Amino acid sequence: MTDWLEADSPERIDLSSHAIVEASAGTGKTYTLEHLVLQLLEQAETTLEQILVVTFTDKATGELKQRIRALIVERLADNPQHIALREALASFDRAQIMTIHGFCKQILFQHAFENRLPLESEISNQKAIAERLFAQHLRTVWANEYLPGLPTDAQLQILEQEFFRRPILELTEKLRPENRLLPQVPDLDERCDVLDRILGSLSEILGPVAEPVELTQFYQQYSKLDFSRTEQKGGLRSADVLSKLIRPLLSCLREYELVGTTNEEVLARLNTWYGQISYKRFLDEGFDLLVPPRYQPEGLGDACPAFAPALPLLKRLGLELQPLRAMRAQPGLTLAVREIQALRQELAEYKNARGLISYDDMLTSLSTALNPAKNDQADALVRVLRQRYRIAFVDEFQDTDETQWEIFARLFAESADGHRLCLIGDPKQAIYGFRGADIATYRRAVTRLHKDFGAPHYVLPTNWR
Repeated sequence: MTDWLEADSPERIDLSSHAIVEASAGTGKTYTLEHLVLQLLEQAETTLEQILVVTFTDKATGELKQRIRALIVERLADNPQHIALREALASFDRAQIMTIHGFCKQILFQHAFENRLPLESEISNQKAIAERLFAQHLRTVWANEYLPGLPTDAQLQILEQEFFRRPILELTEKLRPENRLLPQVPDLDERCDVLDRILGSLSEILGPVAEPVELTQFYQQYSKLDFSRTEQKGGLRSADVLSKLIRPLLSCLREYELVGTTNEEVLARLNTWYGQISYKRFLDEGFDLLVPPRYQPEGLGDACPAFAPALPLLKRLGLELQPLRAMRAQPGLTLAVREIQALRQELAEYKNARGLISYDDMLTSLSTALNPAKNDQADALVRVLRQRYRIAFVDEFQDTDETQWEIFARLFAESADGHRLCLIGDPKQAIYGFRGADIATYRRAVTRLHKDFGAPHYVLPTNWR
């Protein structure tokens, strides 16, 4: 970021517009913030209740309240007739200095109608609820669904890794959509349905090949395929492909026809097939190895007509099997992801059914309430809040996340009526990455406020420690 302005005193920061104040440790961040609030009060253009000051801990909130109040008292000692300061001191118990969660809670409960929140919502202990639901899952879903489908060694591996329970609970409670921390895992039922259809089509095409006469003819045709151009790349031979790939495939299709088509049976057949395959290169590179490049996409129909219609299906089968192979390779990770997703959904349903809301829910609920695309009362709520607040200071902004930034941007930065937003922080001190805060969010917010809304970028130059 260019055009940084050194602010060696709070008076150098212009509060007639948005502002960004970058303050390293020891440069007087809190001193600057409290004097900026005092500056607004002395100018008598903004009342104390119209100034929103948000920070991230209850301790910091308490200290900031004490310091601002003490500063007002000190100035009144020098000028006891200052009306605006006297009014600010008299109404100080209504000062809007709070944590981000406190701010969200206040707005949500005071404006329950506009944000679609149940009128009697109760603050919940989300951690305790998640622990109870997870304990139920271990006794039911894990015991009856997750573990029985795994080999015994994989079951023991997961059960012995007790440490996996704590990350599951922490991610269930703290994860937000913007985190994007969870790896994607396939929907097992959906994937098996696709595999079932592919195997059914392959069975219709290659089923007759399993008959002795047709099988001999097929082997003769396939053996004549010219792999010479691929031999230079790894020594492929048609005899190897036949023995290590084709025969296990035909065996799998025969078992598929005889046994059935439930999801468990589909996976069992495919697992058996993979267990029979001894060609590691095939597992790495896929079904393209079954046919030399010179026969693709045309030419195979003349050289090996029995196999030509099966090749596109086999390629698709290979693509569909890739995520299932990953699941098989890391069963613990796969089940953990599935559990987190299921637990988060059940946790949300549990709270909704009982009118409960957690502190982290408050952030997403307020962001949703302010979004016209998600709430038809959003514009009305924004108008009410802009009438209440004229300026917002967000302390420790390096510890914000995307949801919090969306809230303040909507209320203050995007206002065309002179509302102002002052972001104060130090990206070098970001500590709440686990909760969704990250330097990327900080930088995006700062860049947008600077470029799109004309906010000067100040830096406190002197370390007073």
